[in-house]
Amino acid sequence: MNKPKDDALRQVLQEAPGYRLSPNFCFRTLQRVEAQARKQRKRAERRLFWTTVSLAALLVAGGTACLWIAYGEMWQTIGEQVAESFQRIDLAPYGGIGLLVLMLLVLDLGMRYAYHARQRRSSRHD
Repeated sequence: MNKPKDDALRQVLQEAPGYRLSPNFCFRTLQRVEAQARKQRKRAERRLFWTTVSLAALLVAGGTACLWIAYGEMWQTIGEQVAESFQRIDLAPYGGIGLLVLMLLVLDLGMRYAYHARQRRSSRHD
């Protein structure tokens, strides 16, 4: 080991107390690294989701624009026929089914949130 040749430097090194890390330093550091990785994964998932949604909306808008340009007058005729057929259809049963599906989706989301919250709590206590 190299010993300092300068007396002042030697004296400073002898006076400096040895720095020790806390016993759980590695554990806390790994927890922070995992939390940061989790945040980055969620951010990437959100970015991918919104990119997919925006691309789907652009595809629908582009397809609609292409149909509008290609079949302008026919589009109006089809629109009128669809409007007339919707006036003749009773939408109440479909609305009820749609409302039921929406409620079940919200219930599923709540159950998933509760499950993951419980898993996080139990992993902290282990």
